[in-house]
Amino acid sequence: MTGLLKRPAVWWLAFVSWAVVLWWLSSRPGSGALPAIPHLDKVLHAGYFFLGGMLFQTALSCGERAVASRTRMILGLLVALSVGVLDEYHQTFTPGRSGNDPWDLLADVVGGCVAAWICTKRES
Repeated sequence: MTGLLKRPAVWWLAFVSWAVVLWWLSSRPGSGALPAIPHLDKVLHAGYFFLGGMLFQTALSCGERAVASRTRMILGLLVALSVGVLDEYHQTFTPGRSGNDPWDLLADVVGGCVAAWICTKRES
């Protein structure tokens, strides 16, 4: 089983699955059902993008064609930013959701960047 986890294709599939689930979650109408904990939605955004960032970083770092740490950091930032912008835009078309929230986008980028930072520090 560990040999399978060293294959980048497995991690790319996991990352694409993460993105599909994100699209599905963003397509669900908002209900306001979150508990009244201040900024919980930002923590959830950062956590979800942290997971996606970890999958993305692992896909880039395993296999024979591993990408250099600095390049992975930059790509991690760009992917988190791009996916976050697309997600926020997508939410503008979902009833009961408020899209284009710059604070949600910031939480997305922070989650993705923290994942990239941890993955590159883990190798040092």
